[in-house]
Amino acid sequence: MNGIALALLMLLLCPASLSASDGETSPWYAGAQGGIPMAMSTSSSFGGDKTRCGWSAGAFAGRRFSDILSIELQLRLGSLSMSPRDCCDMRDYWLGKDGHHYFAPVLDMDCLRYDAVMSKVSTFRYGLHLNVSMLPLICGAPTRWSVTLSPGMTTFGSKATIHAIADDSRFVSRQQEWNVGLSCDLHVGYAVTPLVTLGIYTGLTFVSGDGIDGMPRYLHTANTVWDSGIRLTYNLRKGDKR
Repeated sequence: MNGIALALLMLLLCPASLSASDGETSPWYAGAQGGIPMAMSTSSSFGGDKTRCGWSAGAFAGRRFSDILSIELQLRLGSLSMSPRDCCDMRDYWLGKDGHHYFAPVLDMDCLRYDAVMSKVSTFRYGLHLNVSMLPLICGAPTRWSVTLSPGMTTFGSKATIHAIADDSRFVSRQQEWNVGLSCDLHVGYAVTPLVTLGIYTGLTFVSGDGIDGMPRYLHTANTVWDSGIRLTYNLRKGDKR
């Protein structure tokens, strides 16, 4: 039913065609985007104590090869905030100053219960995406609207620090890590002019390696970032320098 509803929505959008000619635009484009990322790892943005939102901002540039296909380079910087999930809060789990997981406080070492810590993560993402525009496959005629599926590969950098919730003091610091991520975004845009498109996006990135939150791995194996936000695209003119 969801697939049928999406197909009907695309068909309804098709008659809204562009009133201005795009013949003066080149295949190259660039833009900026910003959003609110949420993450799920050993801890989560939907933590046991409350939901914590992060932020992300980035730039992108790409080249269209047809009305359907384009390739795009992306750079995103951001920050995530996570805390242990309900299941970990309810158990007697402890985090030692050495960064390891324990079932009880350790003598002669500072320890905090899982429900007393949170993770702050700085993120750096460099991605290569293949964009597939869906509406030309259905409508054929040009339209101001665009619906784009964007699978890609990402080099994902993260640097986590564990803080005490009570006073926000730093408890454990982790080294910066780089991992590979697989992602898929969905963009919905509207061409305000032949050169400028404003839209929204949402997508998931699955990251390899250890947990991006810097917490010790125990039971949970997820390592996912969900990102949603706004996106502004500028189509370069044929005479513009790249």
